[in-house]
Amino acid sequence: MKKHSFILFALILILVVSVIASCENVSYPTPESSGDSSIDLSDPIKITEGYLDDLPDTDEYTGYKFTVAITEGNDIKFVSEESAHILKTAVKSRNDLVVKKYGVELQPLLIIKESEAVNTVRNGFAGLAVPDLLCFPGNIMAALANNGLLYDLTGLPTFNVNDKFHNKEMIEATYENTRLYMMYDDMTHFYDEMYMVFYNKELVSLFGLEDPSYSAFSGSWTWNKFLEYSEKVASRTTDMEISGIDGDLFGYGSRKTDNKFAQILWGSTGKKFFGDAYHSAIELNQNIYDCGVIFDALKTVAASKSKLNSSGNNALRTFTNGQLLFMVDTLDFAAALDKTDFDWGILPLPKAEITENRYYNLVDYTANMLGLPAQVSNPLRSSMILNAFSAASKEIIKNGIYNKYVNLYFRNNSSTVIFDSILNDYFIDFSVLYGSAYTGISAISTETVRDVILNNKNITSELDKKLPEFAQYVNKTFK
Repeated sequence: MKKHSFILFALILILVVSVIASCENVSYPTPESSGDSSIDLSDPIKITEGYLDDLPDTDEYTGYKFTVAITEGNDIKFVSEESAHILKTAVKSRNDLVVKKYGVELQPLLIIKESEAVNTVRNGFAGLAVPDLLCFPGNIMAALANNGLLYDLTGLPTFNVNDKFHNKEMIEATYENTRLYMMYDDMTHFYDEMYMVFYNKELVSLFGLEDPSYSAFSGSWTWNKFLEYSEKVASRTTDMEISGIDGDLFGYGSRKTDNKFAQILWGSTGKKFFGDAYHSAIELNQNIYDCGVIFDALKTVAASKSKLNSSGNNALRTFTNGQLLFMVDTLDFAAALDKTDFDWGILPLPKAEITENRYYNLVDYTANMLGLPAQVSNPLRSSMILNAFSAASKEIIKNGIYNKYVNLYFRNNSSTVIFDSILNDYFIDFSVLYGSAYTGISAISTETVRDVILNNKNITSELDKKLPEFAQYVNKTFK
């Protein structure tokens, strides 16, 4: 059976390669991916209506004014006006289906400043009506959970992680033992905050290098290969004439700080400090002790002289000026490249070990999540409408995000094809999410990653030193 499957896959692969190669001289075998196998470009409305039909019918909520609280700059996730914008059109279609299902009226969004979000919820929304649903960045949601300000979704008979419109694997990654206070969903557009590699295709050509998309598609795209490319480009200096480039060349950079970059490096391994926290105690994954070789490889990347020792806007300018080969950033960085005059492409985060059967593109803790405020007036009603939003978003929003990037930003077929796989190779790390607000979690996980990778500490000694205090913290915090 396996032999027959392999032959069938090979035939399909040859067909895909021949079709795409006619548009661009690159071969495109499809990498393995997690989650859904591909973007469904069939009619997402019909698929979504099927999900909604499975939800219970009721006219009890007809006319109810449903309110969502968001942080500034995130209104596109719930906007309802007519628009020619690809994603806004998708969001409106989703909203219309939710309204059709339960007859609710979607109220104007309650918009809160990020810096005031935790205190606003803690103070009962300062005299305002408590919203029915929260859609805040993950680090804010984690802070709310740490302060007991979110409702446990598992206590609701209407919420079931096994419902087919939910991404079970993703939701389970955010469980705190038997409790679920916050969840990722397609409706939050979390894909925008997924890390990947952007690269200057013209520098690749200038140096006579093979396009790294070949390695990405064949499953051999590793941090070692990433460094080979980076160091070759960075070896050229300003005293060596390079047509059209004014200034030094660098191998790679990021707008993120070194501490955040260490998290990205570790996230690309897919290794979890706490295993799966779904219906299990929060305890250290003992396999981390065996990751010394992996940490050594990541240390080499972080310490490479090919790295641009600048972040933020300086890194952005260096890349857009054509002086940087690789830029490690989130998907939404593509919008910043809209007016660049060189050809660029995207790649997944490299593998730490070539034996891994997939790529892991870490989702940043700033990605938006969903939850109910602990003071919500009718949690049953809120969870019912949340289910409708989730069911209506699964196909429509994911297709909208796909079409936005493909039609507005990407400039070549290789980016479009690899994007299909990157969208499914996201990775949720409990330690990154909870570590953004729980000091005891960060002390043994994200801070340890930072110290080992950036300060050349030993993983075994660091864990042994911190484990007793961590055990006390867990017993006190996660009773």
